[in-house]
Amino acid sequence: MKLWAHQRAVLLDLVIGSWLLLWDPGTGKTAPLLVASGMVGGHCLWLTPPVLIPQLIEEIRRWRHGATVQVLRNGREVVRDVDIVIVSYDLMRRLPVWRQLYSRRWDVCVCDEGHALGHASSLRTKAFYGARDNSQGALYRKCARVWVSTGTPVLNSPDELHGHLSRLFPHLVPGMSRRADFLGRYCILARKPYGEVVVGGRNLGELREILSACSSRLRLEDVVADLPSLLEDVIPVEISKADREAIEAAIPESTALQLHVVLTQLEGGIEAAWQRLNAMMLPMMSVRRVMALAKAEAAAALVNAELDGGTDRVVLFGMHVDALRHVARACARHHPGLLIGDTPPGQRDGLVRAFNEGRSRLLICGIRVGGVGLNLQAARRCIHLETDWTPAGHQQAVARLYRAGQQRPVHSSILIVPRSIDARVAEVLARKRRTIDAVLGEVA
Repeated sequence: MKLWAHQRAVLLDLVIGSWLLLWDPGTGKTAPLLVASGMVGGHCLWLTPPVLIPQLIEEIRRWRHGATVQVLRNGREVVRDVDIVIVSYDLMRRLPVWRQLYSRRWDVCVCDEGHALGHASSLRTKAFYGARDNSQGALYRKCARVWVSTGTPVLNSPDELHGHLSRLFPHLVPGMSRRADFLGRYCILARKPYGEVVVGGRNLGELREILSACSSRLRLEDVVADLPSLLEDVIPVEISKADREAIEAAIPESTALQLHVVLTQLEGGIEAAWQRLNAMMLPMMSVRRVMALAKAEAAAALVNAELDGGTDRVVLFGMHVDALRHVARACARHHPGLLIGDTPPGQRDGLVRAFNEGRSRLLICGIRVGGVGLNLQAARRCIHLETDWTPAGHQQAVARLYRAGQQRPVHSSILIVPRSIDARVAEVLARKRRTIDAVLGEVA
């Protein structure tokens, strides 16, 4: 196996010290991280979402053949003296595990899908970067190098970069170790009844310059010029009058008005409304669940028709488990794999492997579980029962298929109920978020 030119080019940056690898999904981030960790030597701590662990082990066999590896599965295991210790983010934050990790010195720590550490209030972020700017009990302090790898470093707003920049590169953001100082410099805030929220960004050119000194940014089209075409479309789905009335009844009048205002702002180009839309995901969950269930029968009919008609494999993404289970039951004759939050970790690798090897033709994935990190280039068709209201979430899901190694054109469809909130949200999600682009730019 040989590294591509862009993978070789980043090795020196990685070996020298901490680095942000902000490459699009599908550009091949794991290989240079593994090769560089071998060049550094010593002990490597690898933090990752649990669904990616089986795939990571395969990559280690390919790029660091002979390296000794331990995967921590629970809080009772003892960390051994091996080359690479793999831990999920949620297990890392558990006190018995954290104490063991903190008691050691790590030559390298890889934060795979590093946007998982973007929220300052999360327990995993506090365990790694500290609850306060001067917290001595922060795991990153025990790491000689921290490599943050993610294709979506900014999911919503610039404040998600604060932990990475202030802890790993304090010389680039002097005087901004406190999150409040970073927010004041690079974020636009609005006061809500429940506190201040970030509604936009400021001084983004300056922030982009800072990123250029500590990161590399690659887009998929820049790396794989001969990647096949990507067709993205919308498929209208008609639902019953009863379902439509149930959806309308599930939306309080005040919520409907607020959502109308936010979507109108987005359609008018007010980028601060992205944060407001994201904040509405929780109060709208019951409505979106009813919508997903209303579309599930049509989704199953479409999947069955395509597989019966000769499509070799289909990936279906969604958010609500009961709707995904409905599709799985309706498509039972195709023996679907169901990859959701409560799928046992030991089964997940088998489901993905069976799908990629062609022994299963349908993989049904929860967006939060199967929408990141997986390699599903064996398929060229994906259908979205529903989408994440974070635009980067949809991009990540499509990138499971449309990535380096894909040999065929990819066809991605979103199922939409016409004349609905579903349709309006899909329209605004199709717009490119200028704030995120302004932060990331073309960082080289």
